[in-house]
Amino acid sequence: MPNCILVGNLAIETTEDSIHKIFSRIGLVQHVSFVVDHKGAHRGFAYVIFDTRIQAQKAVESMNGIECDNRKLTVNFKSAPKIHKQGLLSRIFNFYGRE
Repeated sequence: MPNCILVGNLAIETTEDSIHKIFSRIGLVQHVSFVVDHKGAHRGFAYVIFDTRIQAQKAVESMNGIECDNRKLTVNFKSAPKIHKQGLLSRIFNFYGRE
């Protein structure tokens, strides 16, 4: 997915809604998905899917290093993983009609 970015260094209190709000300043955010551990707690990073690759690139260029919940975010242009053994990212692939 060329329109997918990886956002890291997220604080425990950061929510999917807050990430959606922050990155919506750049463009149309189609989906935000936190990667969680076996207990359901997020692991400090999330995938954000934009409507276009250009929006994703703009997010990487302008949002890397911004502060959110007292932490500087890392933002990288990344493809969502094709396989996740616990199926926790299946919402992303179901969103796009993939398995």
